[in-house]
Amino acid sequence: MKDNTGKYITIKRTKPKRVKATDFVHMWEVSSTLDEFIKYSGMNRDTAISRASLYRSKGVHLKKFTGTGERSTLDIDLLNSMTNGGAQ
Repeated sequence: MKDNTGKYITIKRTKPKRVKATDFVHMWEVSSTLDEFIKYSGMNRDTAISRASLYRSKGVHLKKFTGTGERSTLDIDLLNSMTNGGAQ
């Protein structure tokens, strides 16, 4: 990437914040959205989702955030009709 003078600049990647399991669970449970959790924890979105999934698979009863995004509005029948498998 170049700055406004045309010189190349170095972009420093920040390490995702390390969060203890107890802190993770507490912040997850008090947050009302995934975005709010990410804001409080400083964690990467994908890392937070993966970690929540891991904890659930080990028996931790974490709440699931209700989605308002694309996944919650998928029309499965429509999407299947667009595939070769849906033309059966």
